[in-house]
Amino acid sequence: MDNLNSPLDFGFGNHTFDFDLGNLSLKDLFGKVKKHEMPDDEKAIKIFAYAVAMFLSFFGNLTLIVVILSTKSLRTKFNYYILNLAVADILVPLTCMWLHLVIDFNPSTWILGSFFCKINTFSQVFVVSVGIFTLLVTILDRFLASEHPSLLWLTQGHQIIVIILTWVCGAAIALPWLLYTHLVELDFLGKHEVLCQAKFPSKDSRKAYTTIFFIIGYAIPLWIMCVCIVLSMGKRKKSDIPITFLHPTLDMKRKALNMLLSVLLVFFICWTPQQCLKLWDVFRTRNAHSKLPPWIDSYVFAAYYMAYSSTCFHPLIYIGFNKCFRHAAIAMIKCKRDKFSPTTVYPGLGSEVPLENSDSEEQDSNSIELQGPSNAQQPNLNNNHRYSFSDIQLVHSCYQDQTQEVQQKE
Repeated sequence: MDNLNSPLDFGFGNHTFDFDLGNLSLKDLFGKVKKHEMPDDEKAIKIFAYAVAMFLSFFGNLTLIVVILSTKSLRTKFNYYILNLAVADILVPLTCMWLHLVIDFNPSTWILGSFFCKINTFSQVFVVSVGIFTLLVTILDRFLASEHPSLLWLTQGHQIIVIILTWVCGAAIALPWLLYTHLVELDFLGKHEVLCQAKFPSKDSRKAYTTIFFIIGYAIPLWIMCVCIVLSMGKRKKSDIPITFLHPTLDMKRKALNMLLSVLLVFFICWTPQQCLKLWDVFRTRNAHSKLPPWIDSYVFAAYYMAYSSTCFHPLIYIGFNKCFRHAAIAMIKCKRDKFSPTTVYPGLGSEVPLENSDSEEQDSNSIELQGPSNAQQPNLNNNHRYSFSDIQLVHSCYQDQTQEVQQKE
């Protein structure tokens, strides 16, 4: 049993609030954290909401992973960042969402044992941090590809190292939760209470950690995304080319800008409530007489639900802004095999932003210039590959959607 004279953190959902047990009786303590039976209709709504989010997040990101790994022409350097983001995002419904739901249904007692107590917050902060860092790298990569191709080596010159660093940094920033989270067991009035709480060395250390995480995991990515978008929009406004006569390269830059705007909106809308909650929680007044607002439980649930639900939108954004992802996803859903030739790279199957003058050793399929049908590589239709008419249409559709548009403009 833990020392009752040390400060403990008693939480709402995944958040905590401190009490100094030296100044409180156990009766007062458990009066503040006593159990409230959640209405059945509220439980049903929350279960349904998380079931939808878990389904969309898991299968949306699984689709991205399978499509990229099974389609050789989609294995571009940029798409490997998308693959890394999808792997991080698919871990959110597996490690975060269901745990948050269990904690919300049992706010004043821990029922999952010491192992899950140890890895609960650590795993959540870990996978969320990896996703945020990878998202930031993808934004920088698209901005450099669109506006400064000569600097693209910053994100693609050492891609494997960058991807490994996203996981190492994610583990490092989540490590304090693994070190300081413990089971707290208390015996009171014949009842054995088990709580899972993080006990940082001091309140100041907890405030410092929360502030650092806010800066690294929210403020800096948000600021960088805003800067990239403002710079892109500034260059776009300076262009004298009418929007109806856009050069294909400029049209692709416009699509990249729209993608950046979508990612920024999702990041801001989904993460701002949760980050504001964390700051408020750690800096608010904590004593025996402090009271939580009556709406705090609902706000905590909504804030974390919105943050975790951001993983549902990432696949929609990348598939929505890339026709070739959509065609490959359709092929996978229809259970077709070999929709694309295993040895042929078709124009536009990577990101729709050209990567001219890339310093990378391997030419990205994104850098292939759009050409007319006479110069385009055609699918291998010999006897070694049997395609149905619908298969051939699917192979050509990604290419034709772009080349026909270019021909009309020319």
